[in-house]
Amino acid sequence: MNQNTVGGLYLPLTGEVVVLKDDGTYDHIAWVPSKEESGKDLIGLGGLDKADNIYVVDKAHSKYDEEDLTNPFHPACRDATATRTGIYKIDAKTRRVTALATKADGWPFCFPHGVAVDSNSNVYMADITYSAIWKISPDGKKVDLWSAHPLFNWPPSPYSGVFFDSEVYLGVSAIQLAEKRLGGGEKDTPLHKAIGYVENMRGDDARQEVVFSYLNTEQRIPADHPLRGIRGLLEGSLQELSMHFDALYARRGRPSIAPERLLRALLLMVLYSIRSERQLMEQIDYNLLYRWFVGLNPDDEVWDVTVFTKNRERLMAGEVSERLLQSVVEQARGRGLLSEEHFTVDGTLIQAWANRRSFRPKDPPPATGADGGKPCLRDTHESNSDPEARLFKRSRWVQALPSYLGHVLTENRHGLVVAACATQSSTRAERDAGLTMVEGLKRAGRITLGADNAYQERDFVEGLRARGVVPHVAECPGAYRRASHLRAEERAGVGFGVSQRARKLVEKVFGWGKQARPVKQMKLRGVRRVDWMFRLVMATHNLLRMQKLIPAQ
Repeated sequence: MNQNTVGGLYLPLTGEVVVLKDDGTYDHIAWVPSKEESGKDLIGLGGLDKADNIYVVDKAHSKYDEEDLTNPFHPACRDATATRTGIYKIDAKTRRVTALATKADGWPFCFPHGVAVDSNSNVYMADITYSAIWKISPDGKKVDLWSAHPLFNWPPSPYSGVFFDSEVYLGVSAIQLAEKRLGGGEKDTPLHKAIGYVENMRGDDARQEVVFSYLNTEQRIPADHPLRGIRGLLEGSLQELSMHFDALYARRGRPSIAPERLLRALLLMVLYSIRSERQLMEQIDYNLLYRWFVGLNPDDEVWDVTVFTKNRERLMAGEVSERLLQSVVEQARGRGLLSEEHFTVDGTLIQAWANRRSFRPKDPPPATGADGGKPCLRDTHESNSDPEARLFKRSRWVQALPSYLGHVLTENRHGLVVAACATQSSTRAERDAGLTMVEGLKRAGRITLGADNAYQERDFVEGLRARGVVPHVAECPGAYRRASHLRAEERAGVGFGVSQRARKLVEKVFGWGKQARPVKQMKLRGVRRVDWMFRLVMATHNLLRMQKLIPAQ
């Protein structure tokens, strides 16, 4: 191969590059790669780049038979000692030779041949073995398999560069050039055309902003994502509540944020333990999963955080969380997930959004207590932050905290919550709430109710019997000196032991609700707000539990 350049005609010889002058004489330019290592294998020479650099191809495979150069399994291709095979750069001014990219750098060259340079100083080198063209960056740091189109069969076809629209194609015929532009004419090669080789395996961090996205949020969410199952169950309940939502809003006026979207957003807050409604809106703004669950398109604007404050009173007045919990329970009943005969009741302490130091004596102090007797601490003191919160403790060995009590009624088959409520803290609140929730149960006959020994009280046990409920209340150890009010047949029945073992499922509900979720400490003030949010958390627990149970059926 030869190349016309400024100053004469450059020629590659056996290991040497010379320039042929106008008077017929020639001048030595350089040995490639050096005089000591040069041999008979210098086979390609390219043009000058913008910096007057000459590019030369050298292959170090002389000791092997070159009959089958197109065979990628030729021993020369696997010869680790042939490190000088590759492309070299010669400074036309200083005549200094520099290795641009060789096998010594780890590049998988085999039989390089033709070479050319584009307007951006990128170097293109044909490789006969791989029927491909390598593209080398000007600094030699990056090497890509630029084209996997077949080269001319050789000999006698030359391996000269073909220039077309300022692009360089080496060893590609006009037909193959047209096929490349049309996207055809490709064939399988030992190296896949999409493989790129770089000196450093670190990926490129360059980023180009896109104007349009052709994937909607529905396509981006995995088919097996847990939120898909939860959203499907939730939509069924929200559709049942649609007419109830209509009654909560005025018939005329400015459109509001759909209550369905508010509820979906609050469920996300519970499911993912998001600390506040302000942080919830921030995450919905940039999280496509949250946007999909709520029902927002990628370009939709999120609403202001004060929307929750303004709409919470409306949702509480409509008892939306209670109705949602009932609707979810009916879905579970329709799928056969509930036990209709055996239940468990229990309560837990919910820390109020107040501090012990916020409690101050009432002025004036009450003369009698709320029950008409001697005033208690709850009667004489109240919190400046949350007046309805009470100092209460469930154990004599811990400190009393501003709190409320949360109560749940669960069925004994899968531990699903069938009723829930929150009340002010008191020693009788658990038993009173338990009787209230039992009265609201749908049942066809007698049922059993398991409970711990905090419910072992005469009025509660007799109240259960009066309501057609068999009490399976745990008996107190002798050290408590609290009498048992169970009858002998209730204590000796087979179901008593089963209820006592199954009632531990209710602890899983409280454990889940207190794991960085609102049941640990409610960030709302007032028993109405706490009760409303507590029921919503229990409805969320049921949806999560049902999403896991339904595929298993």
